[in-house]
Amino acid sequence: MSARPSWTETGRAVAFGLTVRPFFLLRDRLVAPTDPAVRAAMRALRRAPEPTERFESVLAARQAALPPEARTWGETPLSVAHRLLRDAGVGQGSAVVDLGAGRGAVLLAARALGAAARGCEIDPARARVIEAPLLACGVKLDVADARTWDAGAPTHVWLSWITWPATLRAELSARLASLPSGTRVVALTWAPTGPFRVLAERRRLFPWGVVDVVSAERE
Repeated sequence: MSARPSWTETGRAVAFGLTVRPFFLLRDRLVAPTDPAVRAAMRALRRAPEPTERFESVLAARQAALPPEARTWGETPLSVAHRLLRDAGVGQGSAVVDLGAGRGAVLLAARALGAAARGCEIDPARARVIEAPLLACGVKLDVADARTWDAGAPTHVWLSWITWPATLRAELSARLASLPSGTRVVALTWAPTGPFRVLAERRRLFPWGVVDVVSAERE
């Protein structure tokens, strides 16, 4: 199980995030989808307050027996997700699934590329922040546990599981093994185990630091 960050490490991450936040806000505004409903949902996301952990958040995590580190939450900037999904081949006709979607930024990036998008998020306080705008642009975000949620048959899967301990990653990797051959996975830090081959590894800047991003494909 991963060690919990120290107060010094946490403080540095917060300070770094505050420093680079204007950069990401500017880059996110450069993502310009043609669908007005997607543009409206992106504006709603920018204006929405970042949710704090509430009673329903803690209850959902406890019911799912999630360790504290697995509840660490950081949102991928829309512009970063847009570029990584595009590099992974997402476009018209693709179907993107985000397992742990937060407020839905990655799903909006997928819609901006013309793909179908759906996901799950275990924390209802985050999943429902911009629920109506998401639905209006064709994004379905369910309040559910990624380990039991039916992901269907996507062409691409997004995994922001940086803080998940090895046991949880192994559980989800086992489920991903049932995906059709050719399904691509974009995973932060950790590649999925099992019948996947790594296609590319990139280092990208995120609000919390530089992250290794793995692109893999179901064999």
